[in-house]
Amino acid sequence: MGIFFIQPVVLGVWLALIPKVQSGLNLDTSQLALGLMGTPAGMLMTLPFAGKWQIPLALEKSCISDSPSIFFPLL
Repeated sequence: MGIFFIQPVVLGVWLALIPKVQSGLNLDTSQLALGLMGTPAGMLMTLPFAGKWQIPLALEKSCISDSPSIFFPLL
């Protein structure tokens, strides 16, 4: 249940830092938009395989293996 609390917090922190990242990397608006489209594009490509991957591993094992990707943005 903690993921339902952590995910919006991580997303909120990231959204607040987008202008700082944009200026730090010297990106214009179109470059930033293209980079930000990577997340949804990656999700669309991997979601068809996620269900097949989830079944053999069981929910508990996959949640444990996915937790580093959830907490990585906090570093």
